[in-house]
Amino acid sequence: MFLSDKINLLSDVIEKTKKLGATDADAIMINSTSINTEVRLEKLISLERSEDVSLGLRILIDGKQAIVSTSDLSKSSIEQLLERCISMAKVTPENPYLSIATKDQIVKKILELDLYDGQEPSAEELINLTMIAEATALNNAEITNSDGASAGHSSNTIFFAASNGFLQTYNTSSNGISVSVIAGKDDDMQTDYSYSQARFREDLKSPEEIGKEAAERAIKKLKSRKIATSKMPIIFDSRVARSLLSAFASSVNGFAVSRGTSFLIDHLEKEIFNPNISIIDDPFIIRGLGSRPFDAEAIMGSKLNIVDKGILKSYFLDLQTAKKLKMQTTGHATRGIASAPSPSCSNLYMLPGKSSLDEMIKSIKKGLLVTEVFGHGANIITGEYSQGASGFYIENGEITFPVSEVTIAGNLKEMFKQMLPANDLKFESRINSPSLLIEKMTVAGV
Repeated sequence: MFLSDKINLLSDVIEKTKKLGATDADAIMINSTSINTEVRLEKLISLERSEDVSLGLRILIDGKQAIVSTSDLSKSSIEQLLERCISMAKVTPENPYLSIATKDQIVKKILELDLYDGQEPSAEELINLTMIAEATALNNAEITNSDGASAGHSSNTIFFAASNGFLQTYNTSSNGISVSVIAGKDDDMQTDYSYSQARFREDLKSPEEIGKEAAERAIKKLKSRKIATSKMPIIFDSRVARSLLSAFASSVNGFAVSRGTSFLIDHLEKEIFNPNISIIDDPFIIRGLGSRPFDAEAIMGSKLNIVDKGILKSYFLDLQTAKKLKMQTTGHATRGIASAPSPSCSNLYMLPGKSSLDEMIKSIKKGLLVTEVFGHGANIITGEYSQGASGFYIENGEITFPVSEVTIAGNLKEMFKQMLPANDLKFESRINSPSLLIEKMTVAGV
């Protein structure tokens, strides 16, 4: 099916919903292609390539909603899909907050954000990348085994249409390489990983750099020790600090706020961080992993200062959560083929501070540099935070030895107030943070 055929199909689906009695409707179609490969110890473990076209339809009838999806785009299948969705919508409970964007709200100009590579790598190229990444890591004598290396590429053509007259399409791509290796032997074995992800292959780290970093991270964790339970300053390195920013994003998500399940309800225009903290969400970063020309309700959105010098300025809102909270959407709706729109961040990042990570370490008499966390994490209803962690003990401003099997705990409200950012912000994911110093947390050890 050609591009024009898919556009015509989507337009026709929307038109038919109106004739069948829908008050409003929107539909998303995703044409996706992906290729992924995995190797371990120089042997090919898997090689997969897939192509898929799926359509998701949402129908509203006087505040009642139904959603259906299909991968069968034949005429008979689409007709059945429409009838089923109409029938479902008529019997679902009414929700007074449901709506689609008005003609005044929909995006008028589609920005070019350079999100599509346009070049699919061959299987041989991907296998070669994984082989080099793993071989580079295994070339270190202290690396004794491998958990494997993988590389992949995906591309999507996204079509969106609605009964408000909106009909647009755009392309995206994603490329990635990762490797995980094991250092040491017998009772002293440690594993770690490195990865790189980007819209364009040319923006990926080299496989040699990824392999070298994975090996170095695993080796540094050898001969780890346990430490006594105490309260101390903690530095979250930038890779781990993303999880704190992700917890913050969940707590200011309009869905949680409107349901009363966030500890930051009624905190707009209040100081929740110290004045050194500003947090930005920007859907328009060129080649950004979370960039999008419009959200899942055809609304453009904008660069959002969600925290400005410690003060919470906005929640992440879509049309439904905004209406429920008596506010305006921020253009943060996201949606899958078979799901309703819900708010989510795009490219979320914290502005860097002035101090380097080394300077932060030198400022600490006794503390912990956390480089890995695991376990439950944050409870966004209460703000309680508790995670298993490993990293490195800091004493008199120096990294002294690796630490394992500890639990770090605190409350996000207190942690946010104490938080200080380093100057090492890098854009390597959809959510990015510099390393973060928190002045005091509980570390449960032996």
